[in-house]
Amino acid sequence: MAYPKGQKRPQTAGRKKGTPNAVTLENRVWLTLVLENNREKLERELSQLSGFQFVSVYEKLMAYVMPKYQSIELQQPQKQIMLTEVIRKLELLNVDI
Repeated sequence: MAYPKGQKRPQTAGRKKGTPNAVTLENRVWLTLVLENNREKLERELSQLSGFQFVSVYEKLMAYVMPKYQSIELQQPQKQIMLTEVIRKLELLNVDI
C-alpha cells in the first residue's frame, strides 16, 4: 500500500535490513538444484572442449567461484629537483663542477 504524497513512512515499514528477497532466494535454490542434478553432464561436455573454447568456458565459470580483483596502480609523487638547485647545493659544499 502506497503512502499519500507528503506523508512519511514509519521507520518500521518495509523489509528489515539484510532480509533476502524471496524471489532471489527461490531462484538461487532452483539454480543450485539444476546444477547439482546436471553436474555429470556438465563435466562430460567440458571434457569435450579443447583449446580456446575450454579456456573461455573455464574463465566464465570461475567468475562464480573466485572474487574478481581489480588492478590498481600505485602512483608516488616524483620529486623534481631543478638543476639550478642542485648546482647551488654543490656550490655550498664547495664542490667543483
